Amino acid sequence: DGIHLLGPALNPQSFAAIKRTDAFRVFVMGGSQAMGSPFVSPLSELRKGEYFGISTWLENYLAELLPNREVEVINAAQAGQDLGEVLTLYEEIAEWGQPDLVVLLSGNNEAPPSSDGGGTGDLFRSQVDIPLEVAQLTSRFATRLDRLASVARRAELPTFVLTVPTNLRD
Repeated sequence: DGIHLLGPALNPQSFAAIKRTDAFRVFVMGGSQAMGSPFVSPLSELRKGEYFGISTWLENYLAELLPNREVEVINAAQAGQDLGEVLTLYEEIAEWGQPDLVVLLSGNNEAPPSSDGGGTGDLFRSQVDIPLEVAQLTSRFATRLDRLASVARRAELPTFVLTVPTNLRD
């Protein structure tokens, strides 16, 4: 009857598996910043409408722009995700989520692979000492953006990709 987003680093929520005909469905994706941290966390008691993360702002804004539509903004962001992890969910949302729009905020969790094989972490807080690592990370991020664009084109899915500015010197 519905789809439930639950997980240790997700903002738990549900939405109808079949979108209403008058609905405009938006998915917000990315890491903790897209999720709304520090305003919302998986440990908080806050419910939808009680916090002021990007999904709440977007829902309020689109409701004014589309007064004759039911605006659904689904916060599918998850703390700590890099773009590679976001892409897996993006492909699933493009296939079965019935989205009208995706807003993806990513780029601040990219990091070199760690010794345990994981790649999630904050590039700009990690110890990146040689230009080669930065070049490899940039190349990997660009490859992932190309894959995202390919999925968006194939699904004819409008997608806004946002990132955060970073000062590599500091």
